[in-house]
Amino acid sequence: MPLQILDGETPATPPWGSILLDLYLLAEWDTPHPSHLTESPSDRRRRLPYCALADSPPTPTEAQIAEILLPFRPEALRPYAEYTGSLGEGLWLRLCYDEDKEEAHESLWSTNEDYDFVGPDGVILDDKTIFGGLDLAAAVELFPERITNNGVNVQLREKILREMLSDIEEDTGSGEEDYSDEVKEMLARLRAPVIANPLLKYSRYHAACVVTHVFVEDEEALDV
Repeated sequence: MPLQILDGETPATPPWGSILLDLYLLAEWDTPHPSHLTESPSDRRRRLPYCALADSPPTPTEAQIAEILLPFRPEALRPYAEYTGSLGEGLWLRLCYDEDKEEAHESLWSTNEDYDFVGPDGVILDDKTIFGGLDLAAAVELFPERITNNGVNVQLREKILREMLSDIEEDTGSGEEDYSDEVKEMLARLRAPVIANPLLKYSRYHAACVVTHVFVEDEEALDV
């Protein structure tokens, strides 16, 4: 799979200097690390994104784009840096591309299609040329925008909790005696996972409490 929005169009590539990470890199690039005055450019790119954002500097020059911004990460990732529509839908990050685990990858992805670990507006980062061989820390260095402190909608959480508790209370099976055997079997299949794991009854509330999430497809995930 390419880099993509699962069921949507690729966002427009933002202009150079408009992404918050661009602004911070440009503002802090000439500030040396207090403990490492001979810090290399590659080390500086790894360090700077984890610090607080600075005020906006002027529009970057061609030299700044070429020497500071372009080397930071592949340009193909830039359209997704400002894409906030996916915060509630999550992100799928594939890190393991071992040939002998391709079947496990296909099986795991088919599970997402059934259970929506990453929803229709979620970002799919699946590109061996970018993420192959990286661990999670190195991948986050390329895409620090996904580490977010955005606020949460408390009212939505409370609404979903009330609806969920009401659904649980009403799901008694009353009135189902006259259903056909086919419908009864379907309902039994739907309820089986909840019977096996009662905590699944609260999954909607749990999902509402999550600001965003990343589903990491690494070697460990494929070995399960």
